[in-house]
Amino acid sequence: MRWLKDNVKAVRRASRDKRLLFGTVDTWIVWNMTGGPHGGLHITDVTNASRTLLMNLETLNWDPILCRLFGIHRDTLPTIRSSSEIYGTVKDGSIIDGIRISGILGNQQSALVGQNCLQAGQAKNTYRSGCFLLYNTGTRRVQSTHGLITTVAYKLGPDTPAVYALEGSIAVAGGAMKFLRDNLRLIKDVVQDTEHIAGQVFSTGDVYFVPAFSGLYAPYWRKDARGIICGLTAFTTKNHIIRAALEAVCFQTRDILEAMNKDCGMPLAKLHVDGRMTSNDLLMQLQADLIGIPVLRAQAWDMSTLGVAVVAGGAVGVWSTDKWRTHATLNDTFLPTTTDDDRDARYTKWKMAVQRSLGWATTKKSFTMTGQAKRKCSMMTQQSIDVPSLPDSRKNSLFENHNINLLDIKSDKNFDEGVNSYVEELLKYSARKFSIFVPVKKRVTEHTILDDAEYFMNKKECDYGMCECCPIEKKVQTNWQSVEEIIENDPEIIFDSDDNPIMVERVRTAEPVFLTSALTMGAASLSKKINFEKLPALFKTIYNKISSPLT
Repeated sequence: MRWLKDNVKAVRRASRDKRLLFGTVDTWIVWNMTGGPHGGLHITDVTNASRTLLMNLETLNWDPILCRLFGIHRDTLPTIRSSSEIYGTVKDGSIIDGIRISGILGNQQSALVGQNCLQAGQAKNTYRSGCFLLYNTGTRRVQSTHGLITTVAYKLGPDTPAVYALEGSIAVAGGAMKFLRDNLRLIKDVVQDTEHIAGQVFSTGDVYFVPAFSGLYAPYWRKDARGIICGLTAFTTKNHIIRAALEAVCFQTRDILEAMNKDCGMPLAKLHVDGRMTSNDLLMQLQADLIGIPVLRAQAWDMSTLGVAVVAGGAVGVWSTDKWRTHATLNDTFLPTTTDDDRDARYTKWKMAVQRSLGWATTKKSFTMTGQAKRKCSMMTQQSIDVPSLPDSRKNSLFENHNINLLDIKSDKNFDEGVNSYVEELLKYSARKFSIFVPVKKRVTEHTILDDAEYFMNKKECDYGMCECCPIEKKVQTNWQSVEEIIENDPEIIFDSDDNPIMVERVRTAEPVFLTSALTMGAASLSKKINFEKLPALFKTIYNKISSPLT
């Protein structure tokens, strides 16, 4: 939404004319089905609104602070409703005209309802190109400290409390199988070949495949990770690699389950699964073996449509949602067949492989990666050259008769634009001539502006560095404007308890200062105006006591 307002002129114009409406996919569908521009409903439900980064999970309304942060006016956002209620009727003039609209759910939340995971402590995992695991936490909002996302699971009615969930997402699951087919050409059919070829070996041969093609999602959230295949030996075949790719999906699921158990404190008893990849029996058995709990596979691979049908039917009274909670769905059950020591040892190896995948993606490109040869330019970095006539500038008089190192000029921030642009041209020419320009940073002696002021105050007949008597280093590094102000004000410099210099400016008054008491003669030396912001608290107290008249 923010991007559209910043980059699309039509959206900016509509926002200015107050005829702009935002929404999610369900908002667009309901708006069109209920009349569109002619009185269509501009609504969404809590599950979809929670994915916009604009809804407050506690109040279940648009958060004013977040809306202000992203620059989105709340009048352009849809009204947030529950997941199960009668919103309106279809008014599109089609054969379904007049049918009531009574259920809206997000994709993964709908699969959670379809899997009948309506009790706290139940979880489901959907296996597609990626994996999406939701853990029902009931009416309690669990703030994850292990890399998971807190979201709204559903809200079955306007007057019922919202149910929350923890979610963990896996970037690459079925995508790893497509990588083996399209990029490595190890298989021809994802559904049939993976199970058949991987089933020809009894293990991966200690091979581990981390499919972090675009980074790792939950619970790592490392965008610098990249995919690796490690543990290869002379006896490794494509069967081992394909089986390792299947196990990678199971290991990533265990990563999320481990984080959920730590956040909730309730170990999962069984895992409900759905999605197209669940048709692979070998994958389901590997999943049960690596997490150590039963895996229950749904009869239909797409449970999202069933979930939204359940909440819609409950709103219009076709069936009761409470009865659905106790409804026993048909599942294929896969029980673990390995020991705890075996699965923990394999999981430890997986964690080692994950650590090796981190830190591969960097923004810097080495010369080896780009194929360029690295050659140093010793002529430019070690020798000083005579600078030709420079553009008109105040600094011209400083360098007419001196040999100057180009690096000193380039590092000086007080040069005029003309000088800097001239030096830039020289450096560009040098880079073209010598292929690569490698500057050597010179160590600059630390000094303060007070050191420069003291140096030039002690010199007589010195035109503040414009003369020929001062070293070239002083001329290059000195901030002349500040030095002139210090010398003209003729300050007195004192030091606080930490040896930090403090400037005390004189009081410039047209009338003389008269002291009316003999006891205030000691304060005559304080006829200078002290900058109180720079003085320590002790000095302020002493000054106030001495300068105040006696009563």
